[in-house]
Amino acid sequence: AFGKHPPRYAHIPLILNPSGSKMSKRDEGSAIESYVNGGFLPDAIFNYLCLLGWTPRSDKEKLDRQVLVSLFDASEIHSANARFDMTKCAWLNAQYLREMAPDALLAAASTFLTSADIDLVTAPHAAAALQSVKEKVSLLAELPGWVHFFFREDFPFEADAVTKLKAKPENKALLQSVADALPSITDWSETGIHAIIEQVATANSVKPGAVMPLLRFARSGQTRGPGVTTIAHLIGKEKTVRRITRACAEVLG
Repeated sequence: AFGKHPPRYAHIPLILNPSGSKMSKRDEGSAIESYVNGGFLPDAIFNYLCLLGWTPRSDKEKLDRQVLVSLFDASEIHSANARFDMTKCAWLNAQYLREMAPDALLAAASTFLTSADIDLVTAPHAAAALQSVKEKVSLLAELPGWVHFFFREDFPFEADAVTKLKAKPENKALLQSVADALPSITDWSETGIHAIIEQVATANSVKPGAVMPLLRFARSGQTRGPGVTTIAHLIGKEKTVRRITRACAEVLG
């Protein structure tokens, strides 16, 4: 009567929860708010939801919206029910995170960083700090826990880091040797920092690998994180020396 074709409807298979039951509003992944609070990227969620009940003719799983739309064929929708997998969803989100440019990642993560009392206004190295750990996280909400020490001097020392710092009595002397040598660096680059660490290791008859973890603990208070030379390069010479001195005084006594 209106000169228009009636809409065509189609049904996708049921989405089941990990246990195989029909997914409900109480199941993980059913609330939009959980994706926002968890730090998922919209494009990653779009990508993942498209793969529930349909398999595109592609050898890739990470596909942008334009490609997904171009590949979609309603006749290829599965007849079997799809099972929601939050682990797979987070994995796909990580693939998107790893391809983000520094400024884009900083903009996307800013809300989470600010909520963790991280001051971005006075942190010119913020984008670089995030880039240094983006291969290690799956969600934006995980970033503050990986980079908070870049932005504060009162970071706590994790119990594991303290245990490893105290594991050998010679650790304090090793750290102090590095602190004494660092001010002489004229080229404050990752290459220059690494060269000094190797010199200190040789002078103390140990391998650089024995010194690197100690420096990570002293500069970040953590047993995980970006490369030791990356941390030092980004926080600068003065803070690097000050943090080693703090670890020697507060942790090693």
